[in-house]
Amino acid sequence: MSLDPPLGIAEMDLVDLFFPEAVEDTVRTWLLGDGRNYISDIASKLVELNTTPLTAAEATIIVPPSPPPNTNPGYNPQLDEPRPRTVTGYLT
Repeated sequence: MSLDPPLGIAEMDLVDLFFPEAVEDTVRTWLLGDGRNYISDIASKLVELNTTPLTAAEATIIVPPSPPPNTNPGYNPQLDEPRPRTVTGYLT
């Protein structure tokens, strides 16, 4: 499943400042049409991934998985570390 849908606006960027109305209309049309299936599929898969909710305490200690190789050259692996719990932790 791709999150890069065929919107038919290849000649312009989604952030193109010269065609904001065209971009908005095209994206809105896609979301109300084919995009519904994409979003529904993604939501269903997310629900299937975790059927047991985490407690707040469990959620604070989970380290996110590293991105696949070559996802983002120069990726800083420190971004995957849990956030410090104290101000001192941020300063060290």
